[in-house]
Amino acid sequence: MLIESTYQPLISFFHMTEIAKAYPQLKGLPDYASAVAIEIRAGPAPEDRDFIRVKFRNGTQTDNFETLNVFGHKNDIPLTEFIYRLEVRFGIPIPTCFIVLILHSLLELRHRLCLRMGQDLW
Repeated sequence: MLIESTYQPLISFFHMTEIAKAYPQLKGLPDYASAVAIEIRAGPAPEDRDFIRVKFRNGTQTDNFETLNVFGHKNDIPLTEFIYRLEVRFGIPIPTCFIVLILHSLLELRHRLCLRMGQDLW
């Protein structure tokens, strides 16, 4: 899924997830044509959880995305912890539309993984 936006949501996202704390250079305006990729990844076996990985490319000067640490994690953050941290930080449940978006992405990911492994989704 691709969402195009102005720079304000990027700055808000970086502050909401404490990325700006770990990467002070991202507190300001991102360069033109910057991009954020939020990946939902299946955990390594025998892990039964899904994880979030955030990547950022600042402008058009490079083709490389840099992996960013979310909420101080040094690696991917479990999806359940990501949602919990946002809920605790703002004192409100995550909007239903966001949960539906995540669940849709998870189902799509699982479907692709099952197809790759030659297994039925259910």
